Amino acid sequence: MSANIDLVTSHKGAAHITTQNVIDLIAGLSGNISGIKIFPDLYNGLAHEIIDTLQVRVKTGAALADGFFFLLTEAYDWTLDPGTVGYSRYDVLYLVLYEDPVTNVQSADLVYQVGSDFLNGTSGTIPAAPTGTNIIATFALVQVLMTDGAIVNVTDYG
Repeated sequence: MSANIDLVTSHKGAAHITTQNVIDLIAGLSGNISGIKIFPDLYNGLAHEIIDTLQVRVKTGAALADGFFFLLTEAYDWTLDPGTVGYSRYDVLYLVLYEDPVTNVQSADLVYQVGSDFLNGTSGTIPAAPTGTNIIATFALVQVLMTDGAIVNVTDYG
């Protein structure tokens, strides 16, 4: 009688390792896999750079999002909507994980959520994550504080 063992990382002539197998492997090695865990020494560590008053560049990098391993293979130039003089706003760039309900194909993208204006000198709220039937998870990646139509500061969530 043989044991029922699935040698997950073996080669069987076709792709067979599942996303959940990888998540379990990473969780077993690291323990806590919740949220965004950036690998700062891989590529450019998903570091940000302010390009001008309305643009932030997110550099290439690698990270885990609740155990899902992802790579940003090309820098992403995030152009923000201009604000209003006398007002501030928090905008957030979310990493969004999708799953097609028909094919079960999973994918990821960066989605920009514009915040609500609030009077300068008062406090505002962070915009909610995107929602949809094909979204399986969302993670705040980068937040920007806009004041008087220009970037004031940028915060990384990873």
